Amino acid sequence: MTDLELKNILKPKKSLIFARTMPSDKMRIVSLLQELGEIVAMTGDGVNDAPALKKADIGIAMGITGTEVSKESATMILLNDSFASIVAAIREGRRIYENLKKFIWYMFSSNIGELVTIISSVIIAIFIADFPNILTAILILCINLGTDILPAISMGAGPADDDLMNKQPRDPNARILNKKFVTSFVTSGIILGLCVVAIFIITLYSDGWRHNLSSLGEYSHAMTVAFAGLVTIQMINTFSAISPNKSVFKTNYLKNPFHLFAVFMSFVFIFILIYTPFFQKYIGTESLTIKDWLLIISFSFIPLVYQEIRKALGKNMH
Repeated sequence: MTDLELKNILKPKKSLIFARTMPSDKMRIVSLLQELGEIVAMTGDGVNDAPALKKADIGIAMGITGTEVSKESATMILLNDSFASIVAAIREGRRIYENLKKFIWYMFSSNIGELVTIISSVIIAIFIADFPNILTAILILCINLGTDILPAISMGAGPADDDLMNKQPRDPNARILNKKFVTSFVTSGIILGLCVVAIFIITLYSDGWRHNLSSLGEYSHAMTVAFAGLVTIQMINTFSAISPNKSVFKTNYLKNPFHLFAVFMSFVFIFILIYTPFFQKYIGTESLTIKDWLLIISFSFIPLVYQEIRKALGKNMH
């Protein structure tokens, strides 16, 4: 049988059984399936399976009955020799990979948002000489150490999505930081940063700040509002990060209670920094009013709404 004839048999993706195959036949079948664009898994336990195990995208050897040669050639070893473990291993691998992307998306979008905020402050100061910094170094440090860590960890520890095993195998040569993925978190980060800048400027001028007539009291309040706004937007952004392919309104966030706990503790942390006299004295924050929080909330959902519109149009985040 020629390669073309064998390909025509393999193309329909039907359940096929090949009996009495030689090692060269196994290699040939694996190679032809790969040429057809398939992601090929090969299981085996003997020396004659080793070449095909090595050639396959994922070679799976038996841990109990398998030979040492087959184990060395494989990328996965079943310690209990149960084929059911293959499904569990694939599911866990996909869960780790998806959670890694969620972690990267959240961290990059959050840090780009902070970077946009800082750069915007510098650019505005070029044209308005006495324009105050939107955030001080200590407030940025509080965000990075106090409110970024727990939500990011919660994404790495999150459960698998319900439809995870229904997805097609990913291209083994595809990069995590592809154009679509990078564009998604960069755009989200820019929107996040601009929202924080808008919150600061609105509060600053509402407090009576004017060019060449500034005082510390007039912008420490605006700085606190911007600080609270940045953390709030980042926390709401975690819900988009966890649900990259479907609406946040169709996602069961109770499946990952650690995420909800992380968001809650982040808000507890910023409330302590904002409303405790000790921290107000040493990091320069001020107590916020309900009016301030309404302004923060009105801008906090803009990045989330943007992502929801993209999802509604069929454009996933990853």
